[in-house]
Amino acid sequence: AGRHWYGAADAALAATFALEDAPEDVASECLTVLAARAGLGDESIHEAAAGDVARCLHAAGSCALLLLAAAEDLGAALKKRAVPAPAKAPVDGDDDDLAAAADTGGADAEREARLARLVEEEIVGAAAEARGLVACFGPVAAKVASRALARRGAVPPVLHRSATLCLAKMACVSRGVCETHLPLLVTTLARAPDAAARTNVAVALGDLASRQPNSVEPWTDHVYGALRDSDPDVRAAVLATLAHLALNDMIKARGGGVAEVALLVVDADDRIRRRARAFFDELHKKSTATTSPIYNLLPDVVSRLSAARRAPPKAPAPPVAA
Repeated sequence: AGRHWYGAADAALAATFALEDAPEDVASECLTVLAARAGLGDESIHEAAAGDVARCLHAAGSCALLLLAAAEDLGAALKKRAVPAPAKAPVDGDDDDLAAAADTGGADAEREARLARLVEEEIVGAAAEARGLVACFGPVAAKVASRALARRGAVPPVLHRSATLCLAKMACVSRGVCETHLPLLVTTLARAPDAAARTNVAVALGDLASRQPNSVEPWTDHVYGALRDSDPDVRAAVLATLAHLALNDMIKARGGGVAEVALLVVDADDRIRRRARAFFDELHKKSTATTSPIYNLLPDVVSRLSAARRAPPKAPAPPVAA
């Protein structure tokens, strides 16, 4: 099984969730077989099984997202089914219709809260809380990702990439998982020896910010720091992610971050230069008759660029991996 295995596995799992009556049972059987083949029941992960472990973690991460989508589809279907027929306008002294409407609203809120609790705790929540098989692979992925950072060359690149993507996908599902492992993901973006792993994290952080914005927001300065990565593919991925988030008001554009983007206008890579200029063009389009984002940020940007010219500042110190 080569690199095509991952795309084929994603397609097979997506078809399973689309066609099977009980897709979670089929996915559980697949994960059990992959885990047994990888020897995850053993206390240690053997080097020879790295490819098998990578495939297992990839499938686990994909299953987490598919379970999330299935749970949300189920919630939407239940909500649609519970919508009552349009009621007649209540007449004086008729409070029954108003009480029924209030009860319906309360039932909808309770149903949504129950679904949110199911998604948060049961799919990939903490091992002590979650009862699903997918949740068991989170600690494995975290252990692999941490080992790759602690000992250079200790983890094969393909395994490291699968582990970080697995963690990122599980973090999209659960806020608790996100807050637990986001420091590890940001540290991977800053320190991972494999450029492809850093690129994967940069792309995944965009999806993660859309699902868990309050958790990701405090870490944006560290993400902006990755714009100085030595690899152009990583810089391009980080720039694309940050531009998407900032221009869609998913994160706040700050002077320090915008100054980092401004430095890319003279990047050695032509595609990065063009993307950086396009960012400022789009940011300018958000101006109104009375305010301009670029004008408001200009003093801070100029100050930071002047400091960078005098003595290039160090990138923000990445957090300690969990």
